[in-house]
Amino acid sequence: MPTTVNGVGTHYYGKKNRSARTAPCHSCHRVANLESYDTRLWFVVIFIPIIPLGRKRIIDACPFCRRHLAANADTYEQSKQLQISGSLEEYRRAASPESALKAHGQLLGFRDFEQAGQFRRNALERFPNHAGLRVGLASQLEHFAIYDEAPKLFEKGLALEPDMPEARVGVARWKMAAGDLAGARQLLDFLEAPGAGQHHALGPIDVLSGYYQRQGRHEEALELAQHLLRELPESGQRHAFRSFVRKSEKALGRKTTILPPIEGILRGFFRGDDSPFSPWKRRLLWAGLGVGLLAAGLFINNEYFRRHRTIRVVNACETPVQIKIDDEPPTSITGMGSLTVSEGRHRVQVSGPVEETLELDVIAGFFDRWFKKPAWILNPNAEAVLEEATIYYAEHPRPSYHRLIAGQSLVVRPQIDYLFEDPPQSVNIGSKNSEVTKTAIRWFQAEDDRAFLATLGTDRQGALTFAERRLRHKPDQSRLLTHYMGQALDGSAPRIEEFLKSGLDRKPVVVPWHRAYQSVAEMNGHDQGLAARYDGYLHSDPKSGALLYLRGRIEPDWASRVDLYRQAIAADPKLSWPWMALGAQAAAEARWDECLRCIRKAKELGIEEENLANLPHQARMATGEAKTLVNEYRTRLATDPTRFILLLQLCDALAASGQGERIMSEVAAWQNRLPAEVQSQIAGPLRALTLYQSGKFEECERLCRGIPALANSSLHVQTLLAMQKGKEVAADPSFEKNWEKPLISLALSLELSLEGQPEESARWRERAIKKFETATPLIRPVAKFLASSEPPALADLSRLQIEVDDKALLCAALADRFPAKRAEYQAAASRYNILRQPPYHLVSRAIQATSGSKP
Repeated sequence: MPTTVNGVGTHYYGKKNRSARTAPCHSCHRVANLESYDTRLWFVVIFIPIIPLGRKRIIDACPFCRRHLAANADTYEQSKQLQISGSLEEYRRAASPESALKAHGQLLGFRDFEQAGQFRRNALERFPNHAGLRVGLASQLEHFAIYDEAPKLFEKGLALEPDMPEARVGVARWKMAAGDLAGARQLLDFLEAPGAGQHHALGPIDVLSGYYQRQGRHEEALELAQHLLRELPESGQRHAFRSFVRKSEKALGRKTTILPPIEGILRGFFRGDDSPFSPWKRRLLWAGLGVGLLAAGLFINNEYFRRHRTIRVVNACETPVQIKIDDEPPTSITGMGSLTVSEGRHRVQVSGPVEETLELDVIAGFFDRWFKKPAWILNPNAEAVLEEATIYYAEHPRPSYHRLIAGQSLVVRPQIDYLFEDPPQSVNIGSKNSEVTKTAIRWFQAEDDRAFLATLGTDRQGALTFAERRLRHKPDQSRLLTHYMGQALDGSAPRIEEFLKSGLDRKPVVVPWHRAYQSVAEMNGHDQGLAARYDGYLHSDPKSGALLYLRGRIEPDWASRVDLYRQAIAADPKLSWPWMALGAQAAAEARWDECLRCIRKAKELGIEEENLANLPHQARMATGEAKTLVNEYRTRLATDPTRFILLLQLCDALAASGQGERIMSEVAAWQNRLPAEVQSQIAGPLRALTLYQSGKFEECERLCRGIPALANSSLHVQTLLAMQKGKEVAADPSFEKNWEKPLISLALSLELSLEGQPEESARWRERAIKKFETATPLIRPVAKFLASSEPPALADLSRLQIEVDDKALLCAALADRFPAKRAEYQAAASRYNILRQPPYHLVSRAIQATSGSKP
């Protein structure tokens, strides 16, 4: 089956040409509605289809275990058309019950049950009195577990030809299943006639005897067994038949037996299914002979395996490591290598770029040395990521299962079929319905940040260990650092802070490392000692531009912070970080021209785009470059359609440049590149957001109301607020979950004030203040500004480290709260209100409010 890890892998999308039948699942054996359909297999990233892997025909998909058979849809369809059309053409050319049965069997085989049903009805109408046709159709239906029509067909065939053996056997089977053993025996009486075994298969009599025995009717069971013994004397030498007879004779307390004596006792051990002895007795004899003949040679072979075990080494440290096993001389290994040892406990010493000592048990069972391929893998410093796979080989194989192994210095597996070698495309599976399972391990070659994310979902602790080992050798991996630091929000903050703290003294200074440490220390409430720590670093190296920048990041005084950034630039003119920081400072004060100049300087000095986040978009929007951005985003989106953020930024730029009517067409063009299944999943939320950006509130509100996922969302709330329906929103209990977000409560408070509801506005403002007081450290200071009895200074507001749209909302709320400084706050709100996402339209309307009127 398709498999995804953290949204990356393979997935089916779409269902066409459906058919279904009720039958036992071939995997879990539960009776279910098994479905067959055409679909397409995709390689997906975040469940967005990226690479098509081909059309597939899914056969008998079980709704319980999700197992199914899969075939290439084109090959399947070609084979279906050729074989079915050939059979149907033969039937049309020379219609007969025989050709009808052949065509009907082909239709069922390809799961075309609807056409098979129509064909079956037509054939029965054409040959209404042909008993063989009805019995044959019934047999085919039974084979595919379609039991609703089979009994009637058997009964009709029996009515047409009462003496037809196949019809009598078919009806008898259903009577047996229904418990009517007397009726079944009456129908099978022709098999009890003397000499019947020479003309008919006596299997139905054997089955009937089993039903009698299970119902405790041992006399009848023995009567049938005695008849079988007369007709088929060789059955008396078979173990299964003898066990059956002995069970009934024991139940009846009989002292004599109808069974003949065993003939050729010694030869009987060498016979197969006809042997009078149980399989375990025969296997025991063969095993004894085999052990006796092979013991000496196998012991020597086993001892050789015990003394020559291979330890595979995967060195991802990028420099050679020295591996010493016990007291043997060290071996230098670069990349992948191997060592040979005897079984037992060994002390493994690793030296070179890393130093570690490990205890490794190389142990295998006596028989495992022949029948298994154990794997002992040494991963110095746990810096390599391994991929373990389970591969299924069958006529219609299941998809392989893959998992990543990270953060483990030793990996031991009792059985690995393909160790660091590619599994074959096919293997001999024996019979048609067999399945062969193989395992494989390979070195997962990928960038460290991708390997970390891929492993995180299945082995969190191993992923963290892997990231820590890799970062010690390559500490400047900013993307890996960002992803690693992000796990602090999921309960690993103390571990992450301690690890980052251990690398602070590394020279030269690695800025991303220190940035990550400062962020995690502040998250853990350990920011009190940060200033003293970095003052100490600067005392030892006062000319370090990196340290001056890092000291500025944690400086609480705004002016001193800017001064430290400028000192950093003077100390190291090639350092990009202080320019980015000055750009962020300028953005916080809505000095957008200066922000843009600093950002461009940072990019000129080589800062990575991802470190700038959304800052370039904000600055260029604020400085009137919306039209230019439209062309840039459209071009970039054409070459990289998977970057959803580019689409949102394009819509934002279109709305800001007065081209809101083009948003829908741009979104439609982008969506058309995606599969229909994906379009249906994202179309609603995306359209609702673009309708808000375009100012089409009524249409947006109707859409939100009609989509369950958006009905109670913050987007729906913001749309209603933009429509001046604050009182309606406040009274609607379905929006209750949104009031946990203080900024949504603050937006409602502002709208209620604009609607002339001062008391309600004040109540919701107090509610927002309480939520701000328990929020994250970054937005917690907002509570103090809102609760202040005096108008806060704009200089203090600008230094809040919150998003620009949130700062615009705060300024608009303060303008409403303090009429004496309304103009000043409204001007500030206007400078921050640059993004067309919520609450843009609410803030825009609040900015227009004057002391004497409300919009």
